[in-house]
Amino acid sequence: MLQENATDGDLVFNGASLVTTDDRATETGQRIVSRVKTVRGEWFLDTEFGLDYRNTIWNKSTPAQARDAHIQRQALLSSGRGSKILRYSTTFQSAERTLQVGMDVQDLDGNTASVQLEV
Repeated sequence: MLQENATDGDLVFNGASLVTTDDRATETGQRIVSRVKTVRGEWFLDTEFGLDYRNTIWNKSTPAQARDAHIQRQALLSSGRGSKILRYSTTFQSAERTLQVGMDVQDLDGNTASVQLEV
């Protein structure tokens, strides 16, 4: 897995070489962010990858519990390692169409990834 800068999410380079990470928590966090920030159908190699923003996340008739369940399910799917969510919170601003998500996810090995993102 490639290493990302914790501040801005950019890839980390050492000279001309990409830096990789073998930290499972970092890898799990990156997978979650990638899936949650991807709109379903956007990635041509797997049109089921990502969140259903149009019908679930931004739909005014979707209850908050259904929206949160969708995000949590996708976060667990992204790790691919049978993880569980230890902490989860969202702040949804429908007028600004922004969603802030925070979660701590634990994988089968006990590694915990903390994820904070805004979409």
